[in-house]
Amino acid sequence: MNVKIKQAWLEQENIDELIRQDVGVGEIDLLAIDVDGNDYWLWQAISSISPRVVIVEYNASFGPDRAVTVPYDRAFDRHQKHPSGIYHGMSLAAAEKLAAAKGYSLIGWEDAGVNALFVRKDQAGPFAALTARRAFRPHSNRIERNYTQHDQEKLVYSLPVIEV
Repeated sequence: MNVKIKQAWLEQENIDELIRQDVGVGEIDLLAIDVDGNDYWLWQAISSISPRVVIVEYNASFGPDRAVTVPYDRAFDRHQKHPSGIYHGMSLAAAEKLAAAKGYSLIGWEDAGVNALFVRKDQAGPFAALTARRAFRPHSNRIERNYTQHDQEKLVYSLPVIEV
């Protein structure tokens, strides 16, 4: 297996072309997206590849119900947007909705409340699709730092969000 490392600033406008140049087009095994900001917009812009599995970061501070993301900003920096750093990315419901539009099902999560696992529907086999509501886990580190789920939601919804 060959491993390529490329440093690039990923934007909605360039991500698919960068993938085409360095990975090619068609089916791949795994795509992981975790950029603490424009995660939704980057995944939405990718059309050149068809991953069997996608792992994507979600922001549990948005709560389990609303399908929202932060507005796209090419220079997004979560600490510049709010000193807490908890305003970024997309809700799990937004990830589930985007995944469904791209032909994926939510099948799992990790307990820290940070990443969700999606599988392309034609690869799902015995995996049953979950709802964002059922799969949602609060962000364990934020709870440990005494940010209640209610406090997190109050903060992030005081800032601009886009319903998707």
